[in-house]
Amino acid sequence: MSGPMLSAVPKRRVQRFAGLWCVLWVGVGGCGDTEAPPQSGQNGSRESASQSRPKVTGLHAARGEDPSEARTSLISGSVESVAGAAVAGAEVLLWSADGQQLRTDVDAAGRFSVGPFEPGEVVPMQARAAGIGFSKVERVPAPSSGIVLVLQRGGVLRGSVASEAGSPVAAFDVRAEYASGWEEDAIERRFQGGAYVLGPVDAEWVELVFTAEGYLERRFRWGTIAKGEFTDLPETVLSASRQQAGTVVDALSQRPLVGALVRTDVAAVRSDQEGRFSVALGEAGTLQVSAAGHASESVASVGRAEPLVIGLARGGAIRGLLTAGGMHVAGSVSLFRVDPPGPPLEVVEADGTGVVSFAFDNILAGHHRLVARAVGYAGKTVDVLVKDREEEWLEIDVLDGDVGSIRGYVTGLHGGESAAIMLVRGERADDALSGVGIQPSTTDRSAHRQAHVHDDSSYLFTEVAADRYRLVLQTNRGRQVTKSVRIGLEKDLQVDFVLGNNSISGTVRRNGVVWDACRCIVRARPTAGSGATAVSDVLADGEYRINGLDTACYSVDLMEFADEKQAPSLVVHEMGEVNVDGSTFFDVDVASFMLAGRVEAGDRSLAEAVVAIASAAEANAARYTTFSALDGTFSFSGMKPGRYSIWAHKSGYELRQSEVGFPVPVARNLRLHLATDMNHPVRIVSNEPVTQVGLLVPPGIRLRIDLGTDGVGFVPSSLLGKDLTFGRSGHTPLTVPRWGGEPLALEFERR
Repeated sequence: MSGPMLSAVPKRRVQRFAGLWCVLWVGVGGCGDTEAPPQSGQNGSRESASQSRPKVTGLHAARGEDPSEARTSLISGSVESVAGAAVAGAEVLLWSADGQQLRTDVDAAGRFSVGPFEPGEVVPMQARAAGIGFSKVERVPAPSSGIVLVLQRGGVLRGSVASEAGSPVAAFDVRAEYASGWEEDAIERRFQGGAYVLGPVDAEWVELVFTAEGYLERRFRWGTIAKGEFTDLPETVLSASRQQAGTVVDALSQRPLVGALVRTDVAAVRSDQEGRFSVALGEAGTLQVSAAGHASESVASVGRAEPLVIGLARGGAIRGLLTAGGMHVAGSVSLFRVDPPGPPLEVVEADGTGVVSFAFDNILAGHHRLVARAVGYAGKTVDVLVKDREEEWLEIDVLDGDVGSIRGYVTGLHGGESAAIMLVRGERADDALSGVGIQPSTTDRSAHRQAHVHDDSSYLFTEVAADRYRLVLQTNRGRQVTKSVRIGLEKDLQVDFVLGNNSISGTVRRNGVVWDACRCIVRARPTAGSGATAVSDVLADGEYRINGLDTACYSVDLMEFADEKQAPSLVVHEMGEVNVDGSTFFDVDVASFMLAGRVEAGDRSLAEAVVAIASAAEANAARYTTFSALDGTFSFSGMKPGRYSIWAHKSGYELRQSEVGFPVPVARNLRLHLATDMNHPVRIVSNEPVTQVGLLVPPGIRLRIDLGTDGVGFVPSSLLGKDLTFGRSGHTPLTVPRWGGEPLALEFERR
């Protein structure tokens, strides 16, 4: 975090701190005592290296001291890149006790030496180099030697915040949100006069979020940040928040509704005993109003001076069980309105363990449709009439689910060539791999069906249960094309196949060794016309072959099947693109490493600990999560070579973060030791037993918090100052911004 860039101080103050921005390495003289510290004027500006300075005989002379009597409380060290190389063009920034920023250059070997300081004085310091980046701010006690400042991050942003009237906003917060979705509280400072310094922040597209009491939240987008530079931003103007008052009543009786929830994009309140409320309006100026037994309403407001009267129509509820042959099953239930039709109003996940599998509240009276899906079963559709202030109870048995059909035509068959189509039903399909097939571990083999292509080039499957499927077309000449489909609200599908005359084949290797535990996928560019996808299992000798392709440019990917505990358990390796025309050969060699280890507490292993991993070098790298086994062991596979950040946590223990590299293709001996951490309780307030809640913490790590019979669990201490998002199945997530370590009592609302 960079310190504030303040205006020039009086000359007597400059004389006092002059020695702090002089250098003492061999061959370089001191500095002048009449210059003010560099100002924040130009973006990334710094003094020219050739600018002349008055010569003195060292820092002691600059202070008017006798060098022979001066103290030697110096701070010395070097500036290096992430690779460990010396950076000759860097400068070191220092901050005095009153916040004044000073600077000095390093020598040709990247070394610096500054001082003297008072013995024991702690000096914040940071290095930067144009085009490379900044180091973290290090607080170094004097005297110290061998300090290494590593340039590893992007740039520093500077600016100011003012009201619409033009006056500075003295108290505000600012944080950075990256394009990759990672949110970082890189700095949260309040400076007198409304000025701020934010950084260092990574050199990618960033959005700044400004908040201040009495003002609306303001988001400011900024493009790529210049590495190692100070960037001065335009002044940010905050608009004062507006208040909207009103009353919530029953639309039929006009009686006030007590405890109605009124939400805006910046605040939420409940109505009082008279149904009255007053809430802060956001930029959208829209109120979301809901109350038990009534349908929710969205009301547009422009900050009217007169109070609003909001009437809520009475609504009903739908509750029920999701079963298969009378047994509870896990799945999902989606709620649709029949008239007018549209997207799902709400989707509820059913875990298969509760007395109530699904519940929908505050539904507007009328005809609705429920679509239920369960793992391994056909989907089922149920229509229901919702009435005001009434609750409909349903048991949806997916054992007798909906069915449909799949039909189509095959073109491009040659004389004497015959074809058959295999219909493979999957228990689930990864959305990220939609169109490339179902992984074997989730395929219901008993659901395989086959249809022959008739003389008129047609085929037909009837009585197809609602689910995801893979259609695999194969001919007696070895040509193959694969497509994925889904039977759902649309029950009768038309899927046609067009065969080409080209093929692609080759050998697959992993880390230089022939590899067969994967699947090869080729996709035509959408601009090529068909956008077709073909899949081939890799044989024991590492060979693959895909026939029946059009002449086009295809991307080639390898799909690796990781441990079933790893999420996602499918790892896709992008191998490049190839132009297919005739018989094309394309060999691939993928770098795929494995990391294995054990989670421990003292001398015992920890089971069911959450372990997450992410690339330390790529801000938008895919993250993987797994759970430790009964003996505490865990493993990740499909990793690219490089350095990774790894997190480990178990409820009641600390959240530990460390860094690990892949020097060899297989690393098996990582030990993650967790200490107990039960200092910060969180209690879930609920009329139903709750045994577990989810916790999402920066940077996108999902933890599990186990709860005791009293509904109490514990939040790791390392999350102090972070934004915490708690989740519970079927309920609206709750966010605790910048948690300060206080005990939490959370009450979830049903979605």
